[in-house]
Amino acid sequence: MSAPALMTTCFLMLIPFLLEVHLPLVSPQLLKGCGFSSIYNFGDSLSDTGNALVQFTFGGSGKHPYGMSVGDGKPTGRFSDEYLLIDRIAESAGLPHCNPYLRKDMDHSRGANFAVAGVGLLSKETRDKFGIKLKYSQSGLDEQLKWFINFSKEAFQNELARKANFESALFVLGGGGNDYGGFKIKGGPEEKKMIMPYVIAALKEGLKTVIRYGAKRIVVMGVYQGNVCRDSTRPCSSMTRALSPVTRRGIHTTTSTTRRFNGWFMSWEGSSPASISHTAIFGAGCNGCSTTIILLG
Repeated sequence: MSAPALMTTCFLMLIPFLLEVHLPLVSPQLLKGCGFSSIYNFGDSLSDTGNALVQFTFGGSGKHPYGMSVGDGKPTGRFSDEYLLIDRIAESAGLPHCNPYLRKDMDHSRGANFAVAGVGLLSKETRDKFGIKLKYSQSGLDEQLKWFINFSKEAFQNELARKANFESALFVLGGGGNDYGGFKIKGGPEEKKMIMPYVIAALKEGLKTVIRYGAKRIVVMGVYQGNVCRDSTRPCSSMTRALSPVTRRGIHTTTSTTRRFNGWFMSWEGSSPASISHTAIFGAGCNGCSTTIILLG
């Protein structure tokens, strides 16, 4: 099998993870033959493995019930009692878990996790423009990209070593949910639509950056809508109720916004970063979210 064909097959094998297939049904070593050298992850609480715990005491991620179902039962900095999707992908690829970048005492020889719980894709400058205030971290994807650039200078002896590692690594970019769901924007759902071009632009800039540094295998995660109140028989999350407390229509509007955002991932025509060429793109949708898989070269 040719190298491009092998990599295409490998990314197709990622789809069971991205579609949230019950993980015990997925072979533990399904991705081992793909030869990923490392994993580099960007995102929020869905994939943060401990950066937020270093930056600030956030939502009790250093306390039970977080972490109680794994290892010695101690909190790991993950916003889960178990491991996360990014951990399961690493295990399947035969790699160690993606350690948080801010934990300098941890091994980053096989990748690093730059995700921080509670952040969005928007920069502080853009948040200030819309009057968006974060409760905890003031960083965005731009800050994670700065960490990544610093890491690329610190972790490799020379540019050749960096290029070889990044070209065979798996890059995962996520986030956006907090931009729409976690930020309390004055004006409600309609104003959330106004920030969409800025959120997409931030994600595209992230793609351009990792590609410029050599990334060729990239997964871009869409936004999960969470529980949606469609009628009185379906439960609605407390966050959704808080964001759209007035009418059911308001909640539908918020959901419509995330659908529109996710739709960008599935239709790259006229929207893809200029640096992306000779690309194979696969789309996978799940429960209102979407995922784009990018293969370069």
